[in-house]
Amino acid sequence: MDVWCQLPIATAARLRGAAKTIKQLTAVQSSGALAVTGGLCTSAADALNAEAFLMPMSHLIDKWRHRAAVRLATLPSEHALYKAINRKLAGVVKRHRSLINTLLASYGCDPKKFEKLPAISRDPTLRGMLPFKISIANSREDSIRETELAEEEIQIFTDGSAINGKVGAAAILLRAGNSLHLLHIHPWPRKRTHST
Repeated sequence: MDVWCQLPIATAARLRGAAKTIKQLTAVQSSGALAVTGGLCTSAADALNAEAFLMPMSHLIDKWRHRAAVRLATLPSEHALYKAINRKLAGVVKRHRSLINTLLASYGCDPKKFEKLPAISRDPTLRGMLPFKISIANSREDSIRETELAEEEIQIFTDGSAINGKVGAAAILLRAGNSLHLLHIHPWPRKRTHST
């Protein structure tokens, strides 16, 4: 629906687009809103939509179409539709315009103006492996020595303790060339176990 359902456009001759489809979908939505709200059969559709927190069908279709246009404009180069979307005249075809051309032209989505982010942030072969290393030193001296020899740009140190019946935790973030960030919290009292 987000690609083929064009919003109605009033021309001098007639109403063009998917006006009939939208009218039928609006009737279905009104029936649903009537059932949800328990309103009268003579209640206005706009009032029922507002009461049921539903968007008008034309706005909802517009939202779906806009989302589809943005998704098409941000496709990676490996996608089958990438070449068709990124042609120079993809959004400005005047004759024999395809549904995708119409969709891109409707919202002015120029694929060249969108930043393409990779869909996979990590190597799939490393699935199940943590993208960081955890190390727990046996002593303070080992911890200091390990910190001095560490080559990682970002290091996080954490610790927790229980003193005077309260539990606390602290974390320090070190990043090369930046000042350190400290976070400490003691949110809850330690739970006591009673034996009978």
